[in-house]
Amino acid sequence: VATDEVVYANVFEGLVRIGPDGGVRPGLAESWDISPDGLIYVFHLRRGVRFHDGAPFDAATAKFALDRARAPTSPNAQRPQLAAVRAVEAVDPATLRVTLSRPDGGLLDVLGWGGLVMVAPNSIAGAAARPVGTGPFRFAGWRRGDSIVLTRNPDYWGRPAPLARVTFKFISDPTAALAALKAGDV
Repeated sequence: VATDEVVYANVFEGLVRIGPDGGVRPGLAESWDISPDGLIYVFHLRRGVRFHDGAPFDAATAKFALDRARAPTSPNAQRPQLAAVRAVEAVDPATLRVTLSRPDGGLLDVLGWGGLVMVAPNSIAGAAARPVGTGPFRFAGWRRGDSIVLTRNPDYWGRPAPLARVTFKFISDPTAALAALKAGDV
C-alpha cells in the first residue's frame, strides 16, 4: 500500500486527478465531454506527453491501459468499478472515447484512483521493479521494505517538481518512526 501511495501522482498519472476538495480535475486528459444520455465520455488528451522512457502517451496507450485494467483476468482492484464500460476507442492520437452500457456517474472519480493510471505496453514486463510513468518524478531505485528514491523528471509536461530528488523511507515500527522524526532523520 505504501508503495502505491508513493508512485501514484509522482511516477504515474491518470486521465484525471482527484483534487484536495474531492473534485475531479484534468490530468493526462485536458478536458472531456459527456453525452446527454451519460453513455459516451470523450477525453481530449494532452499533446506532447512522454513516458519516462521516451515512449509517447496517446489515445492508443490510454486504450491499452484501460482495457488492461478492465480485462476479465485483470487483478486490478478497480476492475469491478469499470463494469459499465462497454468499449474504449482511440479515435485519434489525442482523443479517447469510452462507451458505457449504462450511465455511471462515478466513472470520472474512479478514473482518478491510483489503480487506473496510464501505463505503456512496452513497460509492463518490468513495471514491478522499475515503474515507468508520465509523472513529475522518475523512479530511481528502491530497497525492499526500506525506501524508494525518485528524481525530478526534466521532461515533465506540467509544472516541474520542486525537489530534484526525494527519498521515501518506510518505517514500520511506530516507536522507531517517532524517534527518527524527533532526531530529524525524517
